[in-house]
Amino acid sequence: MWDAHQAAINVGLSKFSGILFYSSDVERNFTTDFLTAIEFCKAAIYRPFFESSTNFLVGYSHRLLMEQDRVILTSNFSIREKALMNAVKFISEINEVTGGAYNISDAYPPLWQESPGQFSDYKIENGNAASPRRHVAPSPLPIHFGWQYHTGRLADPTQKTDCGYTSGAHLCISVDSWWAAFNYYLSAMPFLAAIDSGIMGISSDNVTFLPPSKDQMNFCYNISSCRSSFPEAMKKWNEFYQHVQSHSSSFEDLLKYLWAAHVSSSQAAHKNFDNRLKYYSKQEADFESNWALFVDYLAPPLFPSTLMRTHEFQKGLPTRMLVSGDKGHFIRDFTNLQNIVLFALSFLHKVHKYTGTLSFIVWETVMKLKVARNLFQEILEFSLHYFN
Repeated sequence: MWDAHQAAINVGLSKFSGILFYSSDVERNFTTDFLTAIEFCKAAIYRPFFESSTNFLVGYSHRLLMEQDRVILTSNFSIREKALMNAVKFISEINEVTGGAYNISDAYPPLWQESPGQFSDYKIENGNAASPRRHVAPSPLPIHFGWQYHTGRLADPTQKTDCGYTSGAHLCISVDSWWAAFNYYLSAMPFLAAIDSGIMGISSDNVTFLPPSKDQMNFCYNISSCRSSFPEAMKKWNEFYQHVQSHSSSFEDLLKYLWAAHVSSSQAAHKNFDNRLKYYSKQEADFESNWALFVDYLAPPLFPSTLMRTHEFQKGLPTRMLVSGDKGHFIRDFTNLQNIVLFALSFLHKVHKYTGTLSFIVWETVMKLKVARNLFQEILEFSLHYFN
């Protein structure tokens, strides 16, 4: 269906791309950005069912855009209209930042096509949309989730159950997995905060996640419990969504608030789940700690973790769990890039530890300069392409 749709779009573009009679430059830019967003919908295998299409059209602007809409949207646009226009703008900027490299068919996370295509596809219990703990897969980091799934990092690290193993319940996500616990804080909380902000047009009373089989007190399951248990993280995510709805927010503004919210959720997860590192080999536990620290260092430069960037970067991550026999940072069945990444993460952890976090403070200060942020991103991307 999407191939036929895109073919029709391509024919239309070839015939009408020279049309100049738009109501304003703002309307013309929105039209071209919207066509780019449609291509992303195709890539994500978006399923335009009647219900989801109807909800989508509710957010489409009810009039042509004028020059005065360039910076601040006028009051006669609804929250959902503002959200759609900012989402289209956000996608366009991602496309521009990545140089149009959004051929993501190879980057799809596992089970992407089988995942729910709209909110109503989720299980309903007692009038509420409920999702069991093991099924909380729709994460803001689906590509990273896919790497965890493929490499066995969502399986039971205690090996007391068959949860997550190929020979057993391979779709199961273990409640004892350090990675899975972090995923929950970085997916469930942002999702509930999005509902709370009103950006999704869903009643906050209708969404509840079902608790896991153990450690229930470490998680939150609806908006009120998340607000109560993790007020700072929920506040940060709400601030992010408020700026998503603001037409004046730039791509860098959104990255700033996104990373602030991400770090807040991550800090909360550290407090509750670092004790699970004991379930892993020393090599794997060290890698997990080093990886989490590296992600913290990605926040000050406002690293744009777009889908394709994440897909390319993950080629440098280990393709299996680290075991006690993995000595040093030159593991024979890993690529040169994967061994270099392991060495770099370990080196960063040692510098951070021996400087008493001074290195992070200096890093934050330097990364306040835009030229420094741009230089870091260029060096990182060059290194990945060179060693890959």
